[in-house]
Amino acid sequence: TALANAAITNIYGVTYGIIDVKADGTSYYGANYARDNNNIQQELQHLDAVAITTNYLPGGTVGAVYSETLVATGTTPIAWSITDGSLPGGLSLNAATGEISGEPTAAGTVNFTVQAANGVSPNATKALSITINAAAATVTGVTVTPATANVQKGTTQLFTATVAGTNSPAQTVTWELVSYSGSSTIVGGLLTVDAGETETTITVKATSTVDGTKSGTATVTVSNTAPLTFTDSAAYDIPASTVGTAITSIDVSGGASGGAAPYTFSATGLPAGITISTTGVISGTPTTAGSAGTATITVTDGESATASITINYAAISEPPITNAATPVIGTQPAGAAYTAGDTAAALTVAATVSDGGTLSYQWYLNDTNDTTTPTAVGTDSADHTPSTASAGTAYYYCVVTNTNSSVNGTKTATAQSTIVTVTVSAASTLPVISTAPGALTGGTVGAAYTATLSASNSPTSWEVSSGALPAGLTLGSSGVISGTPTAAGTADFSVTATNADGTSAPVAFSITIAKGTKNAPAGLTKTDETLAGAGDGAISGVTTAMEYKLSGAGSYTAVTGTPITGLAPGTYLVRYAETPDYSASADTQIVIAAYGEPLVFADSAVYDIPASTTGTAIANIDVSGGVSGGTAPYTFREAGLPAGITISEAGVISGTPTTAGPAGTATITVTDRTSATASITINYDTITAVASIAALLGVTAPVRGAAPVTAITETAQYTGAVTWTPAVSGTFAASTAYTPTP
Repeated sequence: TALANAAITNIYGVTYGIIDVKADGTSYYGANYARDNNNIQQELQHLDAVAITTNYLPGGTVGAVYSETLVATGTTPIAWSITDGSLPGGLSLNAATGEISGEPTAAGTVNFTVQAANGVSPNATKALSITINAAAATVTGVTVTPATANVQKGTTQLFTATVAGTNSPAQTVTWELVSYSGSSTIVGGLLTVDAGETETTITVKATSTVDGTKSGTATVTVSNTAPLTFTDSAAYDIPASTVGTAITSIDVSGGASGGAAPYTFSATGLPAGITISTTGVISGTPTTAGSAGTATITVTDGESATASITINYAAISEPPITNAATPVIGTQPAGAAYTAGDTAAALTVAATVSDGGTLSYQWYLNDTNDTTTPTAVGTDSADHTPSTASAGTAYYYCVVTNTNSSVNGTKTATAQSTIVTVTVSAASTLPVISTAPGALTGGTVGAAYTATLSASNSPTSWEVSSGALPAGLTLGSSGVISGTPTAAGTADFSVTATNADGTSAPVAFSITIAKGTKNAPAGLTKTDETLAGAGDGAISGVTTAMEYKLSGAGSYTAVTGTPITGLAPGTYLVRYAETPDYSASADTQIVIAAYGEPLVFADSAVYDIPASTTGTAIANIDVSGGVSGGTAPYTFREAGLPAGITISEAGVISGTPTTAGPAGTATITVTDRTSATASITINYDTITAVASIAALLGVTAPVRGAAPVTAITETAQYTGAVTWTPAVSGTFAASTAYTPTP
C-alpha cells in the first residue's frame, strides 16, 4: 500500500525523482529512481525508524569542560533537537552529532526533552536531566578582625575571621592561641583574658577548615585598663547644611571610653570643608554641595588601640541666591517755596536697609517733573540744600543705593524718593516775619516777661492782628512783647509787621503763662497763751488770701478774719492759698507757746536761703514764727550771713548778695525781754556772680526789655527805664558786672 512520498535523498551524487514508499509492517521500502549518464538505475533501499538509546547523562561541574554524545538507532543521518526545557547554562547540543558540550556556568539539576529524527515517522523523544555540581572552593587567605586589640585583664574580646578564596569557601575556622601556655582561652573567637594573665602580648590565630595551610592572626596587648570603646550616637550625625555656612560644632569625644589616655581623633569621608580636631570636635564650613553620606570617626588611645564609629551627614545644599536688599525710604523729602536769597532748608531723606549694607545717596535736579535728563547735584549725603539764588521752579529727587558686597547675588539695589518741587519767587520788599510760628517762650504770673519777634525788610510797626496777648503783656513797635503777666493760661494770637511797602502775612503764636509763686507770708506776729490752758493764742498780720493749719494736720483752714484767734499752743503753718493765677506759697511757721514755757527757737527748711545771684535781691524770709515761749518782745541777730544779706530785729532776712561764693550756714539768735536766748542754724545756697556785659554779646539779656546784643551800648541793648549800677554813660565797659534796676 502506498503510504507517502519519501524524502528525496542524494545517493551517488545524482538527483532522484519521486520515491514511491510502501510498508511491510515493520520497515519501509522505497523505489529510488535516478538518472546517471542517461541511464536510469533503480535501487531498492531499506529505511529504519529512529530510537533513542541514551537513558542517563552524567553530571558536570561549574567551569569544567563537559562532553557527552546522545545515542540512537535507525537509518542515518539523524537530526537532534531540544523540544522541551533547556540545557544547563553554558552547554549546547550539536544537531548533527548529538553531542552535548561546553562549560557549565551554574550549579543545579536541569530537566529537558531531546528529539531524534531521520525522516521516518514517528520521531523519537526522551526526557533526560543533567546535574551540574558547584566548583570546588579554594582558600587564598584568612583575615582576623580586629587585627590588634587592647584587652584588659579579666575581660573578653570577640574576634571574627573572614575566609577569602574562590568558589565561596566555607567561613568556618578553628581558633587557637599561638605559642601560649598561660590560662587565657579562646572559644569560637571569644578571647577571655585571665585576671592573673602574666603575658603582655597574645597572638590569636584562626585557621580555615577548608585549607589548613591558610590562617590569619591578630595581636592582643594585655593591659590593666578597660578596652577602648567608641559608642555611636545620633547626636554625632551632621544635619543638613549649606555651602558657605558653618555647621554647629559636634563633640564626639564623649563616645570614647576605656583604653589609655590620651585620645586622638581622626576621620575619613567627611564632606569637603568639614574636619575633626584631634580632641574630637567636628566643625567647619561646607565648600561643596552634595548628597547625604557617611564618614568614619576613629579614636586612638595612648597605647595605639583604636575604635571607630560611622556617622551620617545629611545633604549639603547650595546657598540660596541673595541679592542686596532694596533700601526703604521712611522719610521723603518735602517741597518748599522760598523768596530769592532766602536760606533754604535742606531736603532730607531717611532710609534704612535690612541686610546691613552701606547706603549712599545721590540727589538730582531737573527742570521738569520727571526723571529724564536730570543733573546730579550735591555730595553723598542724605541732605541737600536747594539753591535760592534765582527765581524759578526746580524738581529734586534722591536715589538711595544699598551696596552689600557680602551677598552672592546682585550686590547693589536702589530706591528713588518722591520728586518734590522747590519754588523760588522774586524777592519781596514787604516784611516777612522770621520768628518760627507756634509757642513762644512761656512766662509766669508776676514775673517780668520779654520775647522779641523778628522780621525782614525793617518793619516800622507791629500789631496783634487777631486774638489777644496774655493779660499784662503788650507788643511794642519794635516787635518786643513785654510786661508782667497777671493771669495764668495760654493765649493764642496772630501778629503782623508793617513797613513803608505794606504789611506782612499774619503769623500765629501762643504764649503759656504759668501760675505765679508768692513768697511765704511775712510780717506775721503772734500772741502766746496768756494763762495756762486758756488756748487764747493769736496770729496777727494775716489776710483772707491766706490759710493756716496746725503742723501735722491734714488740710488748711481759710483765714476769714484778722487776727486768727483762739489758738491752742503749738506750731502753725501759714501760707498764701492757691488761686487760678498763683500756686500756694511756702509756709511761714508760727509757734504759739504755752503759758510759762521757756524760750524756744524751732528751725524750719523755709528759713533756708535758696540759690541767688550777686546784685539781685533775695525774697524776704521771716524766721520770727519759729520762736515760742519766753517773754516778748523778741530781738533777732545773725552770724555768718553772706555779704549784703542781713536780718532785722523783727526776724526778717533780706538784702542783695554782693559777693559770689559757695553754699554755707549761718546762725540766727533770738533774745527775749528777760535776755534769754535761743538759736537755729540755717543754710544758704550758692551765690553766682552776674555775668559781665561782654559775655552777653549775641544772646538775649536776662532783664526787662532785653534784645539780642549787637553792640555794647545802653540804648541798643535795653529799652524802658533802667538804672544801672555802676552808672552807665552811653556805653558799657568791658569785663564789668552791671546790675539793672527796672
